[in-house]
Amino acid sequence: MKYRPDIDGLRAVAVLAVLLDHAGAPGFSGGYIGVDVFFVISGYLITRLLADELQSGRFSLAGFYERRCRRILPPLFLVLLAASVVSWCALMPFDSRSFGRSLTATSTFWVNIHFFRQTGYFDAQTYTKPLLHCWSLSVEEQFYILFPLLLWLLSKLGRKFLRPALALVAVASLAASIAQVGTRPEMAFYWTHTRAWELLLGALTALSAPAFLARFRSAGLALASAGLMLAPVFIYGPQTPFPGLAALPVCLGAALLLLIHRDGPEASLVGRALALAPSRWIGKISYSLYLWHWPLLVMPRYIQDEPLSPASRLAAVAAAFALAWLSWRYIEKPTRERRFFPTRRSLFAAALIGIALFTLAGRVIRHTNGLPALLNPKIELWAQEAARNQQVDEKPLVVFESDQDGEKVEILAWPLGPEGEARFVVWGDSHVGMWRTGLQRSAMEAGTPGLETIPTPCPVLHHFRGKLRGVNCEGVRRGILEMVKFKGIKKVLVATRYSVMFPSPPLTETSPAFAAPENADPRVAADAFVTGLADLVASFNQAGAEVWFIENVPEYPFHVTNRVSREALRGHSPADSGYPVRYYQNRNAEPRRLLRSFQGPGFKLLSVEESLCPDGWCLPGDDQYNYYTDDNHLSGFGATRFRGALAPFFQSLAMEETAGAGAGPAR
Repeated sequence: MKYRPDIDGLRAVAVLAVLLDHAGAPGFSGGYIGVDVFFVISGYLITRLLADELQSGRFSLAGFYERRCRRILPPLFLVLLAASVVSWCALMPFDSRSFGRSLTATSTFWVNIHFFRQTGYFDAQTYTKPLLHCWSLSVEEQFYILFPLLLWLLSKLGRKFLRPALALVAVASLAASIAQVGTRPEMAFYWTHTRAWELLLGALTALSAPAFLARFRSAGLALASAGLMLAPVFIYGPQTPFPGLAALPVCLGAALLLLIHRDGPEASLVGRALALAPSRWIGKISYSLYLWHWPLLVMPRYIQDEPLSPASRLAAVAAAFALAWLSWRYIEKPTRERRFFPTRRSLFAAALIGIALFTLAGRVIRHTNGLPALLNPKIELWAQEAARNQQVDEKPLVVFESDQDGEKVEILAWPLGPEGEARFVVWGDSHVGMWRTGLQRSAMEAGTPGLETIPTPCPVLHHFRGKLRGVNCEGVRRGILEMVKFKGIKKVLVATRYSVMFPSPPLTETSPAFAAPENADPRVAADAFVTGLADLVASFNQAGAEVWFIENVPEYPFHVTNRVSREALRGHSPADSGYPVRYYQNRNAEPRRLLRSFQGPGFKLLSVEESLCPDGWCLPGDDQYNYYTDDNHLSGFGATRFRGALAPFFQSLAMEETAGAGAGPAR
């Protein structure tokens, strides 16, 4: 296939968009769309090559995968090696184990699914994941496992079936992306079946007939296509539902530019700009630049435990360019030109050995917990405690079944306390789950059986119609209300991280840099909170239960397990990472005021301040233990250590039982 300089220019645009976004450059919040441009380019180029081979009778799966190995693996292995060494030396155990899993998943090309199972792409802790950006490589490689075979089979049926069949698959993939971006956004972002349409759009562009192509010889259309592709870089942000329909203008713009300049960049001013020498140079190193940029941005951020300064980000970008050029010049280029691994057999052997070694390295890193844990035994103990609280050995029980609009909804829960008929129910999000060990201990000490429903992704303080991450939120809510009424439950304990609903208030002193909703309006937040809380209380009161609400625990602007581990290496105690109680009070002033206004019959509030902030100092841990698993969830030890905050709830249950037992028959 004839070299097209404009395609290297498109690659340059794509990688610069991603790099500027990740480096935090103002105005480039939608730069992540560069990955979608890469997908379209990849689908176009691969299909052009395969179509030419099929037409000339030179098609070979072995040859195809040889090209993929020469293109993808050498620079990837180099980056994996560098990231592994630095991560083993720098990452705290909790993140070291996570890195080990991601290293294994990256080397075997399923890391997109691995990260889908963990969290969203724009999670605040992405800087703890040096290989996060490799998800897009996995999507491509998974796609190319089947695509060459599909193309070969369709070509055997006749060219008239080829484009309609691929178009049908692309439409189905786009439909899946649109459907899931609203209900399961993480799946829509990471999974191959919701991204395949972007690669297929590139494939269909490559297969376009000459008569069809003639309609696109327009300089004006080239300019409009460039605008279509680039506008989202400046308009989109982390809150944009993506990909779905939002990815369509980006991909269409890229595909149109590929069509317009198929016979050469001279067709438009845009094409000539893309073909300039600087654009071509960046395009040639774009793959290595993409691989290097993310680890170089996140690892310094992790090591210094605070956001990078603009100068540091600029230095990381400059280093990425330097390493990308070196990788391209001395690794990529020689391998593709067969100076390294001249035969197919030697290449495949080296690829298999590399995959095996990095898979093994991932397991070793995962189980050794990294160098810091070897230097200080306390760090290992803290990491184990944090990991234990994220795992529940026993499976939840189906405690109630409900029919909601023709759909069967099962309420799952773990029993708390001694055996017997449940006298209370615990419900909420992960902030209920974090109290589990404390609840279990308190229920056993009180001799009072109860049920803790499994935490769901569903909002607690407002209705969510439809499904969220596969959970029928409204169905679960109604089902729990039915269960409470059916079982005669008189007390429901509720916990949710309500602080994230409110913007951080203006303070007159330095305070931890807590995250707040983007562009949050305090009045809107307060109205939504009050409305949701009133509805929650009224619903459970009507079902016959009194609501007890747990206040938010003190939050931290850092991952507590990592911070106390890092400080332990410097000889500091976890308590040194605490902060004055006034920070907690300022952070939660508005929601606490609103919560207290609800106190009365049917609603009680459990305060955690005295337990978690004794003597006016909020504690993330002590000389032996850390109390948190991350920045806002208690560890198992923390939940047990501070279970005194739950005492009024269990005292109320005991008083109720005593009053019931003391009431004799009427005389």
